[in-house]
Amino acid sequence: DLPFDRLIEDLQPARTLTHHPLIQVMLLLGDAGEDVPPLSVDGLSSTPVAMPVTGAKFDLAVQFTEHLADDGTPAGISGSVNYAADLFDHETVRSIAARLEGVIRAAVADPERRVGEFDVVPAGERRLLTEEWNDTARETPEGTLPALFQEQVRRTPDAPAVEGLSYAETNARANRLARLLRDRGAGPGRLVAVRLPRSAELVVALLAVTKSGAAYVPVDPEYPPARVARILGGADPVLVIDEEWLAHADTSGYDDGDPGPVHPSSPAYVIYTSGSTGQPKGVVVEHRSLGAYLVRAREVYPDAAGASLVHSSYAFDLTVTALWSPLVSGGRILLGELDESVTGVSFMKVTPSHLALLRALPPDASPTGTLIVGGEALHGPALAAWREEHPDVRVINAYGPTEATVNCTEFRLEPGAATPPGPVPIGRPFWNTRVYVLDDRLRPVPVGAAGELYVAGVVLARGYLGQPGLTAERFVAAPFGGPGERMYRTGDLVRWRADGNLEFVGRADDQVKIRAYRIEPGEVESVLAAAPGVGRCAVVVREDQPGDRRLVGYVVPAPGSRPDPAVLQGHLATILPGYMVPVVVVLDRLPLTVNGKLDRAALPAPVYETTAGDDGPRTAREELLCDIFAEVLNLPSVGVDDSFFDLGGHSLLAVKLVSRIREVFGADVGVWEVFDAATVRELNAVIDDGGVRGIAPVIPYRKAGDLTPVFLIPPVNGLGWGYSALPGRLPPGHPVHALQDPRLVAGEVVPMGVAELARAFVRRIREIRPAGPYILAGWSFGGTVAQQVAVDLEAAGEEVPLTVLFDSYFGPGGRSDATAEEHDLRVMAFDGAVAAPVADPAELRALLRRAGSPLGALGEREIENLARIARENHRAMTEHSPRPARGRALFFDTAPDIVGAVPASAAWKDLFHGGFESRDTRFDHIAIIKAAALDEIGPEIARRIALAGGRPRPSHEDAPLGGMS
Repeated sequence: DLPFDRLIEDLQPARTLTHHPLIQVMLLLGDAGEDVPPLSVDGLSSTPVAMPVTGAKFDLAVQFTEHLADDGTPAGISGSVNYAADLFDHETVRSIAARLEGVIRAAVADPERRVGEFDVVPAGERRLLTEEWNDTARETPEGTLPALFQEQVRRTPDAPAVEGLSYAETNARANRLARLLRDRGAGPGRLVAVRLPRSAELVVALLAVTKSGAAYVPVDPEYPPARVARILGGADPVLVIDEEWLAHADTSGYDDGDPGPVHPSSPAYVIYTSGSTGQPKGVVVEHRSLGAYLVRAREVYPDAAGASLVHSSYAFDLTVTALWSPLVSGGRILLGELDESVTGVSFMKVTPSHLALLRALPPDASPTGTLIVGGEALHGPALAAWREEHPDVRVINAYGPTEATVNCTEFRLEPGAATPPGPVPIGRPFWNTRVYVLDDRLRPVPVGAAGELYVAGVVLARGYLGQPGLTAERFVAAPFGGPGERMYRTGDLVRWRADGNLEFVGRADDQVKIRAYRIEPGEVESVLAAAPGVGRCAVVVREDQPGDRRLVGYVVPAPGSRPDPAVLQGHLATILPGYMVPVVVVLDRLPLTVNGKLDRAALPAPVYETTAGDDGPRTAREELLCDIFAEVLNLPSVGVDDSFFDLGGHSLLAVKLVSRIREVFGADVGVWEVFDAATVRELNAVIDDGGVRGIAPVIPYRKAGDLTPVFLIPPVNGLGWGYSALPGRLPPGHPVHALQDPRLVAGEVVPMGVAELARAFVRRIREIRPAGPYILAGWSFGGTVAQQVAVDLEAAGEEVPLTVLFDSYFGPGGRSDATAEEHDLRVMAFDGAVAAPVADPAELRALLRRAGSPLGALGEREIENLARIARENHRAMTEHSPRPARGRALFFDTAPDIVGAVPASAAWKDLFHGGFESRDTRFDHIAIIKAAALDEIGPEIARRIALAGGRPRPSHEDAPLGGMS
């Protein structure tokens, strides 16, 4: 950053060059790998001397030549530009030349100015960037969320709003609860935390908080206790609305009329995001900003007046669009997972990471009207395939940080418009919003150049709760606005395109996004650094496979320590949300640059350890099987001893795997054989045997690991297949085995009571792991048996620190009202593939095969045995009277479903003396063990297992299961 005259002087170190007729400047952009020789100048020649460029490639070259008159006096300087036509268009190069000429003229006029002070943007382009492309002023009504919702209630009182409630009913409930909240201390300037599962009660509670004048603080029920404590400690709410509080909230004596207006400057909500200092930070969004967002949304998103799916966590501001936009537009809210059950949705918001899931789901799961994509950078190829299947749907690529009230720019792709081949632009600013792309001196950068994005206007949040210093750092004075106006420094690097749309380039700091969640590596580092045995650490994001972004923590052990990566990950899972828990890699030292800073480029890629004894494929068939495993699992490579299920496989992927094996080898391999022989080596042996193998006594979902093993007890049909989605969501280091009914293995169905079946499972468990401790889990009837197994193991002197139960029941109260045939069918078709009673095994097998169920791979005799075992186990369940266990339990309950009456979880509370905790879920009996449900409840299961078996047993003070919920 020298004065211009000094720069010229430094370019001419030999005084003999002072009057040389040539000044040649070469700008070499790109192809950094080329070996470009240095510039050479002949000091005696009066003709241009070109740089020797043999073998080099240039993207852009600029050359200047000084001209002399006949008498030797200066006659001006001419310049030329050569460019690669496949990288630059003519107008872009012309604009670069014009800016360069402007800088040179300014430098000649004022040679003492520092080079960095020259403005490369001419006045006309400056007006375009700061005024014309920011001409977004629009007269709009000022609204607040309660007022806008109240208006919609008056327009459509009887229309459905959410899960069985009309607009009028939702409003009345929210009004009564708002009045109760006011009596309990809520009101303007106050915060109320809301920690509820996604349900109609959640929507009513959020509305009630805003109607009371207070702001809601969303707290995801799946957050670990330490994370919840940090949020609540920072927010200091006057109330925490959770299921227990709501159960005792009596609103019957309160008026259901409108509680009154809310001031636009009052906060509407406070959403906590990851913080670089190690603590989450709360973004305060006012009703003025939220109201402006919703007023625009109800006009520009007409499909929000239909059905909208709310599938993301409400602690994530992606939900603000999907939840509130429809409720101020007359739309209907569906609360659920983004899975095959979704149908009839007109309006949906997703992240780019969801696009692959949408393509894998049935076409009806995608929206019919508008799909909004946001939260991460969107690339055309990822979107193009989905658009080909849904050509009539409008796609909107939206951009915006939480500090700008969800979104502040968007780019629209109407039906029929071409999908961009590269990055999809993030578009233009919203109404009454301005965006500026600035350099480090807050000056506009030219079209096409990268700069940091600043946002100004009505969308801005108030700032960070209780952090005035951070607020002042990120919300700065706007040099292009009126007196007192602010703009938010996003930290995102963008560029203007020639058509006036913005394009995302990257980040100016270390902040990252993974699956649209905003993560400050500094927060993860602070938690990792405090973990036992950690000396130094660093956390980075890697993308070793395109589209697969992973958070990786690198650890240098403290002196005398040898931390186990699996134990460290389990520890982090007790403090951080699942999306913030990194893969942990232990190093002898962190690589540093010559300046002593972390050398990120030198950090090694994580090596995902294969199972012990993996010495590589021995035959061509094993090598092909490794390739097929990797293809199906979307992994770069798979070892011969890697478990299919430990690498993320599940029953539906097993069907795909078997299909590919049959296609490549012509082998008669069934899905059940993948469950019994889950590695390449084992499956290769099955093919050698002719592809015929009976049902094994154990499914080894995960063999490797030194931590407490997890044993999964089969449900009423006796098969352990239904647990296939669970192992991949459990902490690493824990072996996972699913037991199967011994009568299925023997092929002979005889009556067995729960106690007798439990003894058989105990024998099998101790064959696999002779001594405890053990962790148990059971779904449905499997939970009944798991509790008895815990009792028997404890009687033998072993420890069972945790038993996980999924919608389990016992005794006469658990008897189904369905017929025996219906019950048999439903417990067999655990994937929901068949929904009508079928008595004939051959007909049932055909139905299951047509539906793509893994059970369709079984033979008729095996299906008949499943039905017999189901009847026997159902009888055993109704006759069983359990005795208490000494350990602890975590129970996941459901609402009544097609199988029959769901027992109250309270029936189990006295059967675990070490502690009992229940969790209500919104899933039915079949769905509770499937992938969609486990995505939601899996993190809590992983945390409980990590606490129970990933480190020494917690003390009474930090025990997570200390009492009834």
